[in-house]
Amino acid sequence: MTLESWVALFITCVALSLSPGPSSTYALATSIRQGATAGFKAVLGSTLGFSTLILIALVGLTAFVATLPWLVSFMKGIGALYLLWLAFTLWRSVNANEPHMEVAQQKSLSRHHTVVRGFLIALSNPKIVLFWLAFMPSIVAVDALTAVDMAVVIATFALVEAGVELALVWFGAAAQHFLAKHVRLIDRFSAVIFVLFAIMIVLSE
Repeated sequence: MTLESWVALFITCVALSLSPGPSSTYALATSIRQGATAGFKAVLGSTLGFSTLILIALVGLTAFVATLPWLVSFMKGIGALYLLWLAFTLWRSVNANEPHMEVAQQKSLSRHHTVVRGFLIALSNPKIVLFWLAFMPSIVAVDALTAVDMAVVIATFALVEAGVELALVWFGAAAQHFLAKHVRLIDRFSAVIFVLFAIMIVLSE
Protein backbone atom coordinates (compact mmCIF):
# COMPACT_ATOMS: atom_id res chain seq x y z
CA MET A 1 0.00 0.00 0.00
CA THR A 2 1.40 3.38 -1.04
CA LEU A 3 1.40 6.51 1.12
CA GLU A 4 -1.22 8.08 -1.14
CA SER A 5 -3.45 5.05 -0.71
CA TRP A 6 -3.05 5.18 3.07
CA VAL A 7 -3.96 8.89 3.16
CA ALA A 8 -7.13 8.11 1.19
CA LEU A 9 -7.83 5.27 3.61
CA PHE A 10 -7.29 7.53 6.63
CA ILE A 11 -9.60 10.26 5.31
CA THR A 12 -12.31 7.71 4.58
CA CYS A 13 -11.95 6.18 8.05
CA VAL A 14 -12.31 9.61 9.66
CA ALA A 15 -15.43 10.38 7.62
CA LEU A 16 -16.95 7.00 8.42
CA SER A 17 -16.15 7.25 12.14
CA LEU A 18 -17.58 10.76 12.45
CA SER A 19 -20.92 9.69 10.99
CA PRO A 20 -23.44 8.86 13.75
CA GLY A 21 -23.96 5.19 14.42
CA PRO A 22 -25.21 2.76 17.06
CA SER A 23 -21.71 2.15 18.44
CA SER A 24 -20.98 5.83 19.08
CA THR A 25 -24.46 6.23 20.58
CA TYR A 26 -23.83 3.30 22.92
CA ALA A 27 -20.38 4.58 23.96
CA LEU A 28 -21.76 8.02 24.80
CA ALA A 29 -24.80 6.69 26.67
CA THR A 30 -22.68 4.22 28.63
CA SER A 31 -20.19 6.88 29.75
CA ILE A 32 -23.04 9.13 30.89
CA ARG A 33 -24.75 6.39 32.87
CA GLN A 34 -21.75 4.47 34.22
CA GLY A 35 -18.68 6.66 33.87
CA ALA A 36 -15.51 6.72 31.80
CA THR A 37 -14.32 3.20 32.65
CA ALA A 38 -17.49 1.60 31.34
CA GLY A 39 -17.34 3.89 28.31
CA PHE A 40 -13.79 2.72 27.58
CA LYS A 41 -15.01 -0.89 27.71
CA ALA A 42 -17.78 -0.06 25.25
CA VAL A 43 -15.21 1.46 22.88
CA LEU A 44 -12.99 -1.61 23.21
CA GLY A 45 -15.89 -3.88 22.31
CA SER A 46 -17.00 -1.84 19.31
CA THR A 47 -13.42 -1.51 18.04
CA LEU A 48 -12.97 -5.28 18.20
CA GLY A 49 -16.31 -5.74 16.45
CA PHE A 50 -15.48 -3.35 13.62
CA SER A 51 -12.04 -4.94 13.22
CA THR A 52 -13.71 -8.34 12.90
CA LEU A 53 -16.10 -7.06 10.23
CA ILE A 54 -13.29 -5.49 8.23
CA LEU A 55 -11.24 -8.68 8.46
CA ILE A 56 -14.22 -10.68 7.19
CA ALA A 57 -14.55 -8.29 4.25
CA LEU A 58 -10.85 -8.38 3.43
CA VAL A 59 -10.48 -12.16 3.41
CA GLY A 60 -12.98 -12.58 0.61
CA LEU A 61 -16.59 -12.31 1.66
CA THR A 62 -17.44 -11.16 -1.87
CA ALA A 63 -17.35 -14.68 -3.30
CA PHE A 64 -19.22 -16.04 -0.29
CA VAL A 65 -22.02 -13.49 -0.65
CA ALA A 66 -22.22 -14.18 -4.39
CA THR A 67 -22.71 -17.87 -3.61
CA LEU A 68 -25.27 -17.19 -0.87
CA PRO A 69 -27.07 -13.95 -1.83
CA TRP A 70 -29.55 -14.34 1.04
CA LEU A 71 -26.71 -14.06 3.57
CA VAL A 72 -26.69 -10.25 3.57
CA SER A 73 -30.43 -10.08 4.20
CA PHE A 74 -30.07 -12.61 7.00
CA MET A 75 -27.25 -10.60 8.59
CA LYS A 76 -29.33 -7.43 8.33
CA GLY A 77 -32.27 -9.13 10.01
CA ILE A 78 -30.16 -10.43 12.90
CA GLY A 79 -28.50 -7.05 13.35
CA ALA A 80 -31.81 -5.17 13.31
CA LEU A 81 -33.35 -7.57 15.83
CA TYR A 82 -30.42 -7.12 18.19
CA LEU A 83 -30.69 -3.33 18.00
CA LEU A 84 -34.43 -3.54 18.66
CA TRP A 85 -33.81 -5.77 21.68
CA LEU A 86 -31.22 -3.32 22.97
CA ALA A 87 -33.66 -0.44 22.44
CA PHE A 88 -36.30 -2.34 24.42
CA THR A 89 -33.94 -2.94 27.35
CA LEU A 90 -32.89 0.71 27.40
CA TRP A 91 -36.48 1.95 27.22
CA ARG A 92 -37.48 0.02 30.31
CA SER A 93 -34.09 0.10 32.07
CA VAL A 94 -34.90 2.79 34.62
CA ASN A 95 -37.82 2.48 37.00
CA ALA A 96 -39.55 5.84 37.20
CA ASN A 97 -40.21 5.41 40.91
CA GLU A 98 -36.72 4.29 41.96
CA PRO A 99 -34.29 5.75 39.39
CA HIS A 100 -31.19 5.99 41.58
CA MET A 101 -31.43 2.45 42.93
CA GLU A 102 -32.04 1.03 39.47
CA VAL A 103 -29.06 2.84 37.96
CA ALA A 104 -26.81 1.66 40.77
CA GLN A 105 -27.91 -1.94 40.26
CA GLN A 106 -27.33 -1.75 36.52
CA LYS A 107 -23.95 -0.14 37.05
CA SER A 108 -22.71 -3.11 39.05
CA LEU A 109 -24.28 -5.74 36.82
CA SER A 110 -23.77 -4.48 33.29
CA ARG A 111 -20.11 -3.49 33.37
CA HIS A 112 -19.15 -7.13 32.96
CA HIS A 113 -21.10 -7.23 29.71
CA THR A 114 -20.17 -3.82 28.33
CA VAL A 115 -17.35 -5.08 26.11
CA VAL A 116 -19.48 -7.91 24.72
CA ARG A 117 -22.42 -5.59 24.10
CA GLY A 118 -20.18 -3.08 22.32
CA PHE A 119 -18.80 -5.92 20.20
CA LEU A 120 -22.27 -7.17 19.26
CA ILE A 121 -23.54 -3.68 18.44
CA ALA A 122 -20.65 -3.22 16.01
CA LEU A 123 -21.42 -6.59 14.43
CA SER A 124 -25.10 -5.69 14.11
CA ASN A 125 -24.52 -3.57 11.01
CA PRO A 126 -23.41 -5.68 8.01
CA LYS A 127 -23.28 -2.51 5.89
CA ILE A 128 -19.74 -2.06 7.24
CA VAL A 129 -18.72 -5.24 5.43
CA LEU A 130 -20.42 -4.12 2.22
CA PHE A 131 -18.76 -0.70 2.49
CA TRP A 132 -15.29 -2.20 2.71
CA LEU A 133 -16.01 -4.63 -0.10
CA ALA A 134 -16.89 -1.67 -2.32
CA PHE A 135 -14.18 0.66 -1.02
CA MET A 136 -11.07 -1.52 -0.86
CA PRO A 137 -10.61 -2.00 -4.64
CA SER A 138 -10.15 1.78 -4.97
CA ILE A 139 -7.21 1.68 -2.53
CA VAL A 140 -5.34 -1.52 -3.22
CA ALA A 141 -5.55 -4.41 -5.65
CA VAL A 142 -7.60 -6.89 -3.68
CA ASP A 143 -6.15 -9.82 -5.59
CA ALA A 144 -2.70 -8.79 -4.35
CA LEU A 145 -3.72 -7.94 -0.79
CA THR A 146 -0.99 -8.91 1.66
CA ALA A 147 -1.21 -9.62 5.38
CA VAL A 148 0.59 -6.32 6.00
CA ASP A 149 -2.01 -4.44 3.94
CA MET A 150 -4.80 -6.07 5.94
CA ALA A 151 -3.10 -5.17 9.20
CA VAL A 152 -2.66 -1.55 8.10
CA VAL A 153 -6.32 -1.22 7.05
CA ILE A 154 -7.65 -2.75 10.27
CA ALA A 155 -5.25 -0.82 12.52
CA THR A 156 -6.00 2.49 10.80
CA PHE A 157 -9.75 2.17 11.11
CA ALA A 158 -9.55 0.76 14.65
CA LEU A 159 -7.40 3.66 15.87
CA VAL A 160 -9.55 6.31 14.17
CA GLU A 161 -12.83 4.78 15.36
CA ALA A 162 -11.49 4.35 18.89
CA GLY A 163 -10.27 7.95 18.93
CA VAL A 164 -13.66 9.33 17.90
CA GLU A 165 -15.56 7.16 20.37
CA LEU A 166 -13.11 7.96 23.19
CA ALA A 167 -13.77 11.65 22.60
CA LEU A 168 -17.48 10.94 23.07
CA VAL A 169 -16.72 8.95 26.22
CA TRP A 170 -14.68 11.83 27.61
CA PHE A 171 -17.53 14.24 26.92
CA GLY A 172 -20.09 11.91 28.47
CA ALA A 173 -17.99 11.30 31.57
CA ALA A 174 -17.24 15.01 31.98
CA ALA A 175 -20.92 15.86 31.80
CA GLN A 176 -22.01 12.83 33.84
CA HIS A 177 -22.92 14.74 37.00
CA PHE A 178 -25.16 17.08 35.03
CA LEU A 179 -26.64 14.54 32.66
CA ALA A 180 -27.14 11.85 35.33
CA LYS A 181 -30.19 13.79 36.49
CA HIS A 182 -31.74 13.03 33.12
CA VAL A 183 -30.54 9.42 32.76
CA ARG A 184 -34.06 8.11 32.15
CA LEU A 185 -34.58 10.58 29.31
CA ILE A 186 -31.16 9.72 27.86
CA ASP A 187 -31.99 6.01 27.93
CA ARG A 188 -35.28 6.64 26.16
CA PHE A 189 -33.58 8.85 23.56
CA SER A 190 -30.88 6.21 22.96
CA ALA A 191 -33.60 3.58 22.56
CA VAL A 192 -35.29 5.64 19.85
CA ILE A 193 -31.94 6.08 18.07
CA PHE A 194 -31.35 2.31 18.10
CA VAL A 195 -34.82 1.71 16.65
CA LEU A 196 -34.09 4.19 13.85
CA PHE A 197 -30.78 2.48 13.08
CA ALA A 198 -32.54 -0.90 13.01
CA ILE A 199 -35.06 0.46 10.49
CA MET A 200 -32.25 1.94 8.38
CA ILE A 201 -30.43 -1.41 8.31
CA VAL A 202 -33.56 -3.27 7.19
CA LEU A 203 -34.45 -0.72 4.50
CA SER A 204 -30.92 -0.31 3.15
CA GLU A 205 -30.10 -1.95 -0.16
